[in-house]
Amino acid sequence: MQGLLKLFLLAGLFTISLAQCSGNFTNETQQVTLEWTVIDDNTVNFIYTAPSTSTQYTALAFSNQLISQASLSGTVALDAVYAGSNGTSSFVQDRWVTSIFNNMLDTEQNLEDTSASLSNGLLTVNFTRPIISPDNYNQDLDLNVCQYVIYVFNGAVMGSFSSPSGFNIPTGFGILPMQLCLQNCSDVPSPSTTVPSSTGAVTVSTTFVQSSPSISGSSSVSATLTPTATPTSTPSGASAGMIASVLLIMIAVAIVLHV
Repeated sequence: MQGLLKLFLLAGLFTISLAQCSGNFTNETQQVTLEWTVIDDNTVNFIYTAPSTSTQYTALAFSNQLISQASLSGTVALDAVYAGSNGTSSFVQDRWVTSIFNNMLDTEQNLEDTSASLSNGLLTVNFTRPIISPDNYNQDLDLNVCQYVIYVFNGAVMGSFSSPSGFNIPTGFGILPMQLCLQNCSDVPSPSTTVPSSTGAVTVSTTFVQSSPSISGSSSVSATLTPTATPTSTPSGASAGMIASVLLIMIAVAIVLHV
């Protein structure tokens, strides 16, 4: 009974931790990292790094359904960011993917502050996007509900890097072992506050290993998730929901330690 109670409380604690508005993911085997930080009530910044060369692209995608590498050849609906750099030219594009063989440039490009830089075999992609998209063509997924996060890499770019004409099928594939949930990020520091930090008022770290036969090419995915609520000074009008989450985390930890 005590074991079940601990499991229940830890599961609740992990759910609460996902409500925080910044975090990071690392897959050391694939050399893939992802960091995200909500910078205002409808804007989130992503920094994504994956293996690449001067002839290749990488992509980060959001999905409301769990996707495997095999299912990419079927019908999907992915809100994706494709990026590449050959050292001279680079691109970061908002695209809508209906299968690995068919993706289209979004009619509305809802990405800002974009950059892609290639160094030592790794492409680092930086972009900012709305949490709730203003896209009028149904080519974006909102992040105010939990979404799966998929990434691909090691695919060749067709055409020029200043204006790609297509993308070959990538060989690298991965998926975050948890959904990204930004629905509780209504009160955050102003954009002038420096947020992307691993230290702050409350830090919840969860390290775990997930094995999934549905994810082809990898029998085990190791990830570290560090959601962080990190204003160095408390913003005025801090949300009651965030305060309640912090209190629940503290209570849950105390109970688990004493059960």
